[in-house]
Amino acid sequence: VLFDLSSGINAEYGVSLANLRNIPIHQQAFMSNLFISISRSLAESTSSLPASRVYIKQSYFTSKNDPNGKAELQRVGGNHSHLKKEFKDYLARVQDVEPDDMSHLLNHTALLFHLGVYRRLLSADLFCREMVDHAANLHAVRQKIAKCPPGETDVMEDLKQCEAVLEKDTITTSRMTAWIKTVILSEARMNDIIWMLRMLLHTVENVEGSAFVFMPEFYMIAILNMYRALQECFPSKALMKHRQAPVLFRELAQFFSKHICSEEIKSIDVKDHILQSSVTFVNYRHTLQALERLPEASCHHFMSSIVAQYSKSNYVHLSRMLIRFWKGHGFAYRDPPEYYGKRHEVLLPGVLAGTACYMTVYEVEPNPSVKYQNLFSSFLLQGQNGAKFTNIVFNQLNSCLTEFMNSRLEIRKNPSNYNTLVERSCQMWYDLTTILVRFLEMIAALAPQIMIANPEAMVYDATSEINMERLVQLVIQIMNRNKLLVMTEEHIIRQKFSSIDVLKLNAGITGIIIHLNRNAPHLMEIFLRKLITEQGFDLPVFQRFITATKEVGERRNRGTEYYFVNEEEVKEIDDLLSMVQSVQRSIDVESHQSEATISDDDLCPICYSRPVSAMFVPCRHKSCRACITQYLYNYKNCFFCKTGIQEVVDAEPEPETDPST
Repeated sequence: VLFDLSSGINAEYGVSLANLRNIPIHQQAFMSNLFISISRSLAESTSSLPASRVYIKQSYFTSKNDPNGKAELQRVGGNHSHLKKEFKDYLARVQDVEPDDMSHLLNHTALLFHLGVYRRLLSADLFCREMVDHAANLHAVRQKIAKCPPGETDVMEDLKQCEAVLEKDTITTSRMTAWIKTVILSEARMNDIIWMLRMLLHTVENVEGSAFVFMPEFYMIAILNMYRALQECFPSKALMKHRQAPVLFRELAQFFSKHICSEEIKSIDVKDHILQSSVTFVNYRHTLQALERLPEASCHHFMSSIVAQYSKSNYVHLSRMLIRFWKGHGFAYRDPPEYYGKRHEVLLPGVLAGTACYMTVYEVEPNPSVKYQNLFSSFLLQGQNGAKFTNIVFNQLNSCLTEFMNSRLEIRKNPSNYNTLVERSCQMWYDLTTILVRFLEMIAALAPQIMIANPEAMVYDATSEINMERLVQLVIQIMNRNKLLVMTEEHIIRQKFSSIDVLKLNAGITGIIIHLNRNAPHLMEIFLRKLITEQGFDLPVFQRFITATKEVGERRNRGTEYYFVNEEEVKEIDDLLSMVQSVQRSIDVESHQSEATISDDDLCPICYSRPVSAMFVPCRHKSCRACITQYLYNYKNCFFCKTGIQEVVDAEPEPETDPST
């Protein structure tokens, strides 16, 4: 009966996430109650067995009589009919094993949750949130009534009518919310979901070899949905205090470390779903600690999977996850306490006209992970990993900053022509820009040698010089646009774009320079000389830019217990400004004493700031080593004539010519 029910619903609505919302509420309620009854019966009947032995056997979805195969459910490895052809030799060895009845029952109970229970939980949670909105609106109307002048009888009458309607709605939704929290979002329901979630986690954990690709895709989705339901629909304190919470978090941590960015999972939607859930998982202290307590090999696999897929997968999710390991250690990288616990929707890149894709984000108190910072640092310092990864971050940062500035200018030109999607898009690009700037700060703190070229090193590192060049250009670009950003912020506030704060960008850039000074003081003068001598640098503008973080931080400190910029950071800003002034004076003296100059013919024709030092083979065009190294990251043809570059050698000195000829 259970199989006929789930198969019939699947045939009518499908099991894709987009179609689940079409299932009528009465069917969702029926499936929810049936799911609870069966899961509780299964929990009682298997109570004498260890939890690790209650799972769906892999023979269930590899046998000839697999009911999921008859329903043509999508598999983790792709289409079922294609997999049967690709793995026919493997199936020939295992297909004769008949699935047991317990696996049959567990499979369809999980399908029930996937089809209807999850949607009902989200609907119930949304209804509870609507009750809070009704109460807030009622409170706002009553405040307006209290402030309404006695002579405004028409306004008072309208407010009274509005108050009566809102009061009725609030009372109705409050009663319904009380019933929902007692029946649907109760502790007993939480126990049922935890039991089913652990059962599916054990199922995935016990799948071996090629059987993994035959596992139904909805197993993975149901695991992620159950975790999301536990985090969003039930009180967080109740979940943390649950007796099975430590074991559950450990098993979830093992699941994410093993399957994040897995090549065996073919569905892009499922991969993206795992990434989103992983971002939520590392966002909380108790779940992050579970991830840190994994065996060393699992931690390495988790970090290596993230960084290996950074340029291939959705870098938004991966950036949010990696920066979570850093937040709290960065310069002035803390949010006000009242910001923690707030839930908001974040727009994701790639939205089409008239459509939008959002991710739910909960702001929590920073809890940086030193363990994963060290793992990330080890990755950066292996061979050319750091250079390639930093180059990717710079490229993404330039793209996000350009998109943000373009969207702000467009809104300024047409202030009456914007809508919610435009507003969210602007906020999205600014948030990504600040995240990627903080990413560079983390790299500067963990591996400063990647960001600054040391001319005294025994082996010349062109990639470090490239990164230093790009960092200098980034600092000057943002510094010179600071005035425009401040003007933009004033317009943003008028248009109620209150979530964009230019101070975040100021603090991020300042943090990069501060961390370079903290971790590589012997190389700091090299960086400052490069910055000061770069075209477009203005010392007074730089001083105002750096000082803005301290001044705003001091204004925020007054009358509060919260310190956006602490005393140590204020001192570091003062020391940095003193160092910049000292280097500037030294450069001024050297420029007056120097008589030797480089002719224009000897300068790099790409950057016009360094002497020619490299020649391309076979076309023999020349540039400085840093410019051609950066160029070859993305292209393989000559910058000037487009001939394919076979190798780059040291530039040959130009033969001396007789002036008389």
